[in-house]
Amino acid sequence: MIKLVATDLDGTMFDSKGQIPQSAKEAIQKYSKKGVHFAFCTGRGFMEMDEVIQRLPYMEYAITANGAYAFNAWTKQDMYKICIEPKDCHVIFSALKEKDALFELYQDGKIYCDKKLKQERYNYIPVQFHDLINASRELVDDMDSFIKNMKKGAIKLHSFFGSTTARDMTFEEIKNLPYEIVSQSMNELEINAKGVNKGFGIENLAKKLNIKKSEILALGDNFNDISMRNTSGTLVAMGNAVQPLKDMADFVTKTNDDGGMAFALNKFLG
Repeated sequence: MIKLVATDLDGTMFDSKGQIPQSAKEAIQKYSKKGVHFAFCTGRGFMEMDEVIQRLPYMEYAITANGAYAFNAWTKQDMYKICIEPKDCHVIFSALKEKDALFELYQDGKIYCDKKLKQERYNYIPVQFHDLINASRELVDDMDSFIKNMKKGAIKLHSFFGSTTARDMTFEEIKNLPYEIVSQSMNELEINAKGVNKGFGIENLAKKLNIKKSEILALGDNFNDISMRNTSGTLVAMGNAVQPLKDMADFVTKTNDDGGMAFALNKFLG
């Protein structure tokens, strides 16, 4: 029996236009009322979640920043937070600052970004995310000095690259650093403390709720969702998911544009 559903957002719950299908909303409401716990499990940060939480009031928990920070979406109470130490942030930034990239740092509910975001966002960020990025970022004049003077760690570091080639080359250069580094299907890299990923987030939430692995259903579409495999009894890949996730999933549902999330929830919870 499924007691916890953990779902990715972009490419999974959201369709290709950034909308939440009505069928998904209705399915979440239906099974939430039956006692199933629902949790966002996303790479997004705290500042990017308010509007989504308002649209989906039946989602009880939020695992954000690829598993680094979780909170109760109803009460906004923190559940846990795992940071990259300031000195490690500087090591990572030093490896990235000369690259063709737009660097971001997630800290204390805020997302700090290099000031060139204002003029050069079109060179780095897919257009469908521009409104979200503009509304949630705080610009930093000198990211190097900002990081050197940090007193607290960061829950996540993030870089958008000018091209997938630049991203892939950078990933090869830094992949052996002692951190959790995920190369996404878009032109980005996401970096967390070692061992911190979406699977880690699901496992920690499940422990707090006294829920077994066999009672967890996870849904995703991208490379950063692969870590959910080891901590979820049932893994569902969207029809639009990357092939490695499809290959390890227990079930491949319809695409995010064809009601794939509701289809999967009704299959496993109905």
